[in-house]
Amino acid sequence: MSTKLVDTAEAYILSAYPVLQPSAVSYRDGWLTLQQAYEEGTYTNRYFLMPDIDEDGIQTSSEKDILTVILPKR
Repeated sequence: MSTKLVDTAEAYILSAYPVLQPSAVSYRDGWLTLQQAYEEGTYTNRYFLMPDIDEDGIQTSSEKDILTVILPKR
């Protein structure tokens, strides 16, 4: 992800939960990085941080590690 701040609230949330970085977000039926969300201006949907997956495809993060981020409209 670029060092450019995507959004003030989002940057605050990610800095408060560094264990969740780097992350992608669930967007509709695919994965979207936070930088892509910024570039596309898709600020009206709910985003869910991607859980950690190990090399065997096993989810290693618990449900409490999945954080919902609401991005505001520009």
